[in-house]
Amino acid sequence: MVHEAECCKKNMQIISDNGAPDVPMLFFISKQQAKIQFPNDPDKYLQLYRNYTDNKQEYIDMDCGHYVHLFEPDFIADEIKRFIIELDNN
Repeated sequence: MVHEAECCKKNMQIISDNGAPDVPMLFFISKQQAKIQFPNDPDKYLQLYRNYTDNKQEYIDMDCGHYVHLFEPDFIADEIKRFIIELDNN
């Protein structure tokens, strides 16, 4: 975790230089985290992922804390399975 933090600036530059990968992605986004990060404009946080991927992926806004998998593990598992099945059918 310390190493990851030390590389944060470098990694952000790599992401900025290369843009979002052109692969299917499923995002689970915490509405509660949005309120913490941007208390005056939580929608700004919710849009970060959509803006990064040009709104081309699938996004699920969840009314729970940052660690969405701890709050809604069954829902997360079901949505991941659905997403993979849909990819397989396309």
